[in-house]
Amino acid sequence: MKKSLLAVAIAAALPAAASAQVTMFGIADINYRSVSSGVNKFSGLAQDGIASSRLGFRGEEEIAKGLKAGFWLE
Repeated sequence: MKKSLLAVAIAAALPAAASAQVTMFGIADINYRSVSSGVNKFSGLAQDGIASSRLGFRGEEEIAKGLKAGFWLE
């Protein structure tokens, strides 16, 4: 009885704990090039500009009054 009551309490708490505000951020470093040198020609997308492409997620959730948990995944 106690185990099933504990399982129900945990299951009820999980959706509330998983409702953190999540921010998605990043940089897409893509540029278009058109280069010709004699008979050789190239035109297309490249990704070697001034920054590296990246994607990240960060979030924070208040667990209790004055206690927060956060994450940063990049």
